[in-house]
Amino acid sequence: MHYTRELERNGRDIKDERREFITGRSQAPYVSPRTEVIASRSFVHPLPDGRDAYYAPDTDVPLSDAFLDTHCMRVVEGPDGTVGLLVKPIEGRGLSDIEGTMWLDAVTAQLQSIEYSYVNLPARMRNPGDIGGEVVFSGLPNGTWIVREWRVRTPLMAFIGRGVQLRRIGYHDERGVVWRAIDRTDTALLEAGTGTVTGTLIDSAGQPPRGGVLVRTMGRSC
Repeated sequence: MHYTRELERNGRDIKDERREFITGRSQAPYVSPRTEVIASRSFVHPLPDGRDAYYAPDTDVPLSDAFLDTHCMRVVEGPDGTVGLLVKPIEGRGLSDIEGTMWLDAVTAQLQSIEYSYVNLPARMRNPGDIGGEVVFSGLPNGTWIVREWRVRTPLMAFIGRGVQLRRIGYHDERGVVWRAIDRTDTALLEAGTGTVTGTLIDSAGQPPRGGVLVRTMGRSC
């Protein structure tokens, strides 16, 4: 399941949202550029139309020589039986990059997830905001490791005034979740769980809404 959202400048109000289910056969549902490309060109690449492409780490990036050679790590204690590795670019690395925390299982040392933010962005980008994301990993019974879930928040930028500097006018959110993975024999290797959402519905004034209310979850009315 893949969705994209465009948010207002406050990062909460949704301007547009699109969802789609994607099916097909591939070695991995989510992959980054080659680690050598990221090491030399960074996690943020300029596009010909003036925009920027933001990349997130996949299962290969954190353990690659190119990533380890360009980042420093420090061990921290995490919650719920996890160990964290704080990750930062090495001093003097001027390329746009990521920093954050790699979370590992304290017993098996298996990588569970990466929480990250983008740093060292071009100076022309004024106040890009709180941007970054999370990548969640999962091991399959056949020994394969995949990205099970990912989310990326990047800034929506526009030239303001005389067009010298880019300022943030909103956010672009993108997320994907692997709902089902099968092998070549059509045996299910991974099935997404389902959940229940509970809460209280209020309007912008903090009061219960009047009249009929339509709530949409996962594209379905309830």
